[in-house]
Amino acid sequence: MPELAFVHVGLGKCASTFLQSAWNQDAGYVEANTALHASTSRKYAAEGKALPRKIQGINFNDLSGGIVYSSSEAYTYGYDLDVTVADQVMERIYGYSAHVISSIVEPKHILVIVRDPLRWIRSAYVQAIKQGGSETFEEFLSDYRSWIEQSLNLGHLLVEFGKFFPSIVVLSADDLRDRPDFFWSQYEKKLDVRRPAEPEVDKLRANESMNGPDLRRLAAANRFRRMMRDFLKSPGDYPSANPVTTAEFGTMTERLPEIDYYSTFLARRVFEFGSSEQVSDADIFLRDFDIESGEVDASLKDRLCHGFLLPVEACDSISDEAKSQYERSLGK
Repeated sequence: MPELAFVHVGLGKCASTFLQSAWNQDAGYVEANTALHASTSRKYAAEGKALPRKIQGINFNDLSGGIVYSSSEAYTYGYDLDVTVADQVMERIYGYSAHVISSIVEPKHILVIVRDPLRWIRSAYVQAIKQGGSETFEEFLSDYRSWIEQSLNLGHLLVEFGKFFPSIVVLSADDLRDRPDFFWSQYEKKLDVRRPAEPEVDKLRANESMNGPDLRRLAAANRFRRMMRDFLKSPGDYPSANPVTTAEFGTMTERLPEIDYYSTFLARRVFEFGSSEQVSDADIFLRDFDIESGEVDASLKDRLCHGFLLPVEACDSISDEAKSQYERSLGK
């Protein structure tokens, strides 16, 4: 079985796009693409099924002459529009992903990137809207409370991956942004590889956060689409009203998954790249639609102190400044 320098497994929303761009654009780094395996972990976790006994391997014949690595935040990021599915994914995904990785490669290290937990929650909320969510931030905190806690349970991640891998390196995206010299020195020391060259990151791949007005418009558009989905699940007399509506209903329900998938991305791209004239029409829906309000309560902060902050404090690869920032964020 081939040996990799490291497998980067997330966390999601923690500088993954920047790091992946740096690795991809540096000719001295060679990627072992395990995205399919990350998807397998998530698929079986979502379905609540045991992993298959045999995991399909990878062809490593062309992976030589550089620093061989793999990267996918899907190994640890389990958002779903259905909160029940999202919770189910996060209950299993760390253990499933660790098992899948151990079945196909032998990495010297597992690389985990973390960030300020409250900023992570806000970023995860923005990503949820981009993926079709329509909740306000307050609703997101309530509906996805368990998912948030599990997603930031670094202690659980370290236990599950520690069953298979002796070296798990935890670095901070906040160090990367605010103290890059410290971040890259720890990267080189802990992973025993040189840092990649600074990447060029285009707007689409940078996955930039939307500004307030555009995020609000997209959430409103998603809510309208959710209303239509909910209607087709409980359509009243519509399917049986007459032969025409019966045929309509059959066609729409058959094609709904495909239509909904593409309309999710179309709506996102409209509000990411549309002109102010194009997107302002959506303001008619907004009136009293407040998506920004909402605060992480003391109870959830306490849970994050246990699952996230305690493991972080034990990591000498994260700066004292970042640790202090996380303590303040969680009210310690």
